[in-house]
Amino acid sequence: MYCGAMGNGFATPSANQLNDMFKVKYGWSEASTPIHESIIGSSVVAGMAIGAFSGGKLMAHGRRRAMIISSLIGLVGVALTLIENFYVLNIGRLVFGFTSGCQAACVVRMIDEYMPPRLTSTAMGGFAATQNFSAFLALCSGLILPKSYETEQLE
Repeated sequence: MYCGAMGNGFATPSANQLNDMFKVKYGWSEASTPIHESIIGSSVVAGMAIGAFSGGKLMAHGRRRAMIISSLIGLVGVALTLIENFYVLNIGRLVFGFTSGCQAACVVRMIDEYMPPRLTSTAMGGFAATQNFSAFLALCSGLILPKSYETEQLE
């Protein structure tokens, strides 16, 4: 259950540290950089919103099945992000965001249904803590990336 929370936590901040590298790779001008960064950041959030609404429809066919189907969809999304094209990258982030939103909806319902009542609040807290900790790890991953002045050398 907490794996869904980790994906959700990694999804949102995962591209923040890469903006300088994307600028160099795709040759963005100073004027277009903020627009491109916004598109990359918002594509996953849009997917998460769509996935959260769609999670209920998928859960109607079973919680386990919904988690498996959304995980397979997420694999496709991650595979798309590996293609070095700006538009395909955003489609992949949208698809992965769908998975994250769907699993967030499913996991909360699964915790409510399957956990004993005395453990429900602890499990919900663990879910939220896992989301936040994975976001922290994603943001800390920027420490291993080249600094802004080093990406200027790549140009």
